[in-house]
Amino acid sequence: MILAFAEDPVKSGRGIKWAVCANKLGGTVSATDVRLRFRSLSAGKLKTGAFTAEEDEVIVQALKHECNGFDLRKKQPQKGRDLYDIVGDVDFNSRLWNELGEKLNRDTRNVEIRAFRIWNLAQTNGTGVLRQLTDEEYQELEVYLDELKRGVNPEVRKF
Repeated sequence: MILAFAEDPVKSGRGIKWAVCANKLGGTVSATDVRLRFRSLSAGKLKTGAFTAEEDEVIVQALKHECNGFDLRKKQPQKGRDLYDIVGDVDFNSRLWNELGEKLNRDTRNVEIRAFRIWNLAQTNGTGVLRQLTDEEYQELEVYLDELKRGVNPEVRKF
């Protein structure tokens, strides 16, 4: 969620308080989070645009250090897990994303998204698609879907 204010609500003549802003967002966000998000957006000093190779390396090395040697750039066995499952195994939280955001002078969410993109590209050999179905698998999938459409309980297959 992006919060953008033309001016500081606390200092403005409108008298809007951070708590009021938080309540308008459904109460799921604390007033402190609203204030901090406003400060980061209003600073206008955060870099935007493509990440450099050096910034990517900082992200990779930080995650390697925090996640017991896990390398974002190496293809890892999936076992039905994604990057968030892996970093969650080491009691990982937003602390590192915040630290990296400050270090790189980037928005925290953009750093997190970039880390996921680096990992995804490694898992997909640069294609961004985790797996392509073979012609035989496509035919099996068509048969399976056709059986479902006809109301038949088809044999469960792995695609």
